[in-house]
Amino acid sequence: MTTASAALGRPSPRVDTAGVVAVGAFSLFSAGLDVYAGNVLQRIDPMLLMFLCFTSAWAVFTARELLRRSRFVAIALERPSDVLALNLTTAVTWVGLFYALKYVEPALVNGISVAIGPICTILLGRYLRRQSRVLQIEWCCAAGIFITVLVLSWSSIARAPVSGARTLLGLVSGVASGVFAAGSLIYSKRLSERGLSASAIMSVRFLLLIGVTFALSRAAIGGSLVRLDIMIPALSLSLIGIVFPLYLLQVGIQRLEPVSVALIVTAAPILTFLLQMLDDRIAFSLTSLALIVLITLLVSTSVVARYKMERSPR
Repeated sequence: MTTASAALGRPSPRVDTAGVVAVGAFSLFSAGLDVYAGNVLQRIDPMLLMFLCFTSAWAVFTARELLRRSRFVAIALERPSDVLALNLTTAVTWVGLFYALKYVEPALVNGISVAIGPICTILLGRYLRRQSRVLQIEWCCAAGIFITVLVLSWSSIARAPVSGARTLLGLVSGVASGVFAAGSLIYSKRLSERGLSASAIMSVRFLLLIGVTFALSRAAIGGSLVRLDIMIPALSLSLIGIVFPLYLLQVGIQRLEPVSVALIVTAAPILTFLLQMLDDRIAFSLTSLALIVLITLLVSTSVVARYKMERSPR
């Protein structure tokens, strides 16, 4: 990265090591988030939990920008359509994720949502970021991942410990989360290219999600604020599962191409699978492990190909 690019916080045209590390760290935290959130959601309503988590996360990022005397609001208003689209895609992503985690094993939810990300990012990028280049091997790996996800989903339905309808709802929610996460990733990239910092983007992307979850859980909010059995898990989830990891992800988005980010985060399902073995509610599944490993191998092939392409002399 050039000195000028670093000073402005703009992405380098080549693979950025700091960006790869940031997204990799996000994947690690994401794995822990899915397992922990899946457990907490058995006791707390998803809408109430999301309202508490994202309101506190929004407050942290907004306070940081205000203390820095940032012009983030003025810059964001220069691209109102991108901010609105980011809010919409963010809301659907997280609502879908939380409902999926309530009904389906965390490793499967993580596998579905991140594995369909690359192909959705590629397809959406053709219209939303026409300047981005996609390698042929990335197309092939994305298609292979998509097929693997279909098999993985069918495996979950066949051995579901709950009703088929609930499992289907969880799977559909996971797919919706993955599709809209791809859109969220691209719109985040567009705003970062306009000069918004990672924390500034975090401070403007949760507004719709907070409004929707407040409207759907307002009856329970008052009583929950004085209940430690609700507030402690919610604040812990907000700090460890949202504030810190999403900041890392946004740093990665600033420094890497969206398709590279979508590919790197697919390391999360393996970590989720290992962590969820500590959850007594979930039985070990050799099929899930085999398919998740296959997804990771396909993604690794694609990441290495892009790394070689961007490191080669121009």
